[in-house]
Amino acid sequence: MQKFIILLAFLFGSMVHSQSSYFVCPTGDNGWEGSKKQPWKTIQFGLNQLFPGDTLNIIKGVYNEKLELAKSGTSEMEITIKSYNGEVIIDATAIKSQNAILKIKNQSFISITGIEFANNIQNFAAGISIEGSGTNITIENCTIRDIHFSDNPSKKATPRRNAQGIIVYGNNEKPLKNIFLKNNRLYNCRLGYSEGLAVNGNVDGFEITGNQVHDLTNIGIDVIGHEGVCPIPEKDQARNGLVMGNTVYHCISSYATSAGIYIDGGKNVSVLNNTVYNNGYGIEVGCENKGKQTAAITVRNNVIYNNEIAGLAIGGFDLKKTGIVTNSTFYNNTLYKNTNGKKGISEILLTAAEDCKLFNNVVFTDDKSNAVISVYPNKNIALDFNAYYSQSGEGNLKFTWEDNYYENFRFYKQASGQDYNSIIGNPQFRSEEGDKFNFSLKPNSMLIDSGNPNHTILENEKDFENMPRKTDGRIDIGAFEYNGQE
Repeated sequence: MQKFIILLAFLFGSMVHSQSSYFVCPTGDNGWEGSKKQPWKTIQFGLNQLFPGDTLNIIKGVYNEKLELAKSGTSEMEITIKSYNGEVIIDATAIKSQNAILKIKNQSFISITGIEFANNIQNFAAGISIEGSGTNITIENCTIRDIHFSDNPSKKATPRRNAQGIIVYGNNEKPLKNIFLKNNRLYNCRLGYSEGLAVNGNVDGFEITGNQVHDLTNIGIDVIGHEGVCPIPEKDQARNGLVMGNTVYHCISSYATSAGIYIDGGKNVSVLNNTVYNNGYGIEVGCENKGKQTAAITVRNNVIYNNEIAGLAIGGFDLKKTGIVTNSTFYNNTLYKNTNGKKGISEILLTAAEDCKLFNNVVFTDDKSNAVISVYPNKNIALDFNAYYSQSGEGNLKFTWEDNYYENFRFYKQASGQDYNSIIGNPQFRSEEGDKFNFSLKPNSMLIDSGNPNHTILENEKDFENMPRKTDGRIDIGAFEYNGQE
């Protein structure tokens, strides 16, 4: 009988809470019932009331709070926090109670949608912090802005002065899994030596897609490993991720080299169909920590233009002090005039890399810089079926391979043994006028059907515009597959 009573009590208790929809409003009262007609006043109070399956609707307005979500949903019933009927701003002005405007630690099955997080000004500030372990956390259609390490715009950045827009921090023995950061906007942040949007440590499975990241004082998007974040070294790297369809621009640092997208210590990450311009580097795949590797990275179908120093940077920057990039592939990217700054180096920069392939890329240089620089030693690097052109003509292409400088393509090709099947000539982009670039191909482009004929197209593989990657017998060079448009 006692067991029967206990079973009834358990079943009854599990049935008491059904999925509920609650409301918060700046003119509400935390003593009310949390309905649409009688909403609560503060978001934090609302968060504290939630159970699996519940939705917290935040009615438009400005909320001066910092928040911690200490509740989880389940695989069948996630917890949802969303804006209800207009612009919702969580304004952290003058609140110093915690570093992040929204902190999520050791939680799972959560969705945050349509909320603006703004004005967090303090050292180690963050817009959204996801920490510890957990699974299935989504941040979608949110805005993160004005996250600064100091209220003094002239204050000098140091390694101990930092801020971050969104940080996913896997500092537990168990991973953070299935993290989705999509269609957010992150901008106007003074970051010190940190990044706008970063996944770091024991993060296994993530997607960073469709975000706009711009006007930051350091790196835009960063996938990080080997920094001692996770107590288990072999798990201390963000892995099995996708960085796709993001637009990243104006991420410029005066004190460091800032890439629009940076993979530093990550593993098995695909960087696809991003637009990256007016940053320090465009896309960098590096490895800062000595004796470590960044491995199995795919960089494909990206449009990289008008960056300051290099378009595509690959490798640890100092073989004696850093790690290496290995077993990675870079193909069907479009690179255009990526040495616009005073420190401009090369469209493609290779340092401390092994077993990497670069093919089907189109590289358009300015008059002053190299198309490719490879700093010796790099092992088992293969470049082929690429296309090169300089704005002043074919004869002005420059290359540096293993510290030897070549003033034209023919000399470089003969001496290096690279780019045997590559071509030179005007790629015939549709438009390079003003700020309205269109890097798709004109009908007379030499890039059409000039890609690697032995490359196996992935099932349902698309180009930059989500069109079929092979329209006839052979793949094109660059991010755009010609679709027959006149």
